Amino acid sequence: MAFDLGQTSPFPPASCSHKGKTHMVFVANNSSNELLHADARDGRNFIRRNNLGQSTKFAPAITSNGTTLRVIFVANNNANEILQCVYDDVHDTWGPNQLIGEQTHAAPTLGRTPTNGLQLYFVANNNTNTLLMKQIPEN
Repeated sequence: MAFDLGQTSPFPPASCSHKGKTHMVFVANNSSNELLHADARDGRNFIRRNNLGQSTKFAPAITSNGTTLRVIFVANNNANEILQCVYDDVHDTWGPNQLIGEQTHAAPTLGRTPTNGLQLYFVANNNTNTLLMKQIPEN
């Protein structure tokens, strides 16, 4: 049985575990395409947190290495640049966006290597639809 999270979005949310909570980032269900943030101790009863102050064209990706919560997303512009923001747990704020140095025309995803390295997977921003991977430093 599916459980209604009390939120709406044109895309699936991104979620991960971080410091004892499930964090969810999702796109606002309006023309702003703003990235919204919520968390829950039980994974169901989400509480809205401060928004990222960013907007996107596609579903975001989120990950935690145990100490840092990071969201990666596509800029809501014609350049299709891949950006990232890092969360400040103490102040419930998101840092400014940082360029990854890549572009895509689809939603990116994140994965971890067996040694916990962060990998970004995305589609080339051209008509080849080539799948690409980039290591993302987490410092």
